[in-house]
Amino acid sequence: MSQQQNSCILCSGESVFKIPAIANTNISKNNKNKNSPPGRLVDDYIKQTKQDVKREKRRLKSEEM
Repeated sequence: MSQQQNSCILCSGESVFKIPAIANTNISKNNKNKNSPPGRLVDDYIKQTKQDVKREKRRLKSEEM
């Protein structure tokens, strides 16, 4: 998995170095739904999708008749 690269793929330059990634430690501070339990967003999406499917089924049944 470790691989050394001596030249740039894009510009063929010889000065290649790695810039270390900086982890975002403020992820928990940016969370807008601090009071909501985990998975709440997914649960809401599932409920909304079920309602949409029911509406679409009703609409299609009324078109067939």
